[in-house]
Amino acid sequence: MSTAKTHAVKKSIINKNLLQKLMKNDIISLFNRILSSPKLHTRTRSWAWIITRTIFVLGFCFIILYPVLIMISKAFMDFVDIYDNTVLLVPKHFTLMNIYLAGKMINYPVALRNSMVLAIGVT
Repeated sequence: MSTAKTHAVKKSIINKNLLQKLMKNDIISLFNRILSSPKLHTRTRSWAWIITRTIFVLGFCFIILYPVLIMISKAFMDFVDIYDNTVLLVPKHFTLMNIYLAGKMINYPVALRNSMVLAIGVT
């Protein structure tokens, strides 16, 4: 009896292994059929292109706009914040003194008047 029982157990183990292999093969063939469909390839390629294009556009926007954001941020920083390495974009001490001094140094009212006269005269 023990030999027959052992033989039956071995046979059931072999049947389970065979069943598992068949199931794996069926699943693999199903995935192969799904992945080989031309509609999926077109859809996958279009989504891949959309994602790639979005990453590139956002990357280029960041590269172009980051220096502008830094300059605008520095315009509103106090002298202490400009030389403080812990302050990056948001100033700890907000001030408009930098803009006032820049306008005063370039004589902004006269430059604005000259630009307006030129623009109105040309148009």
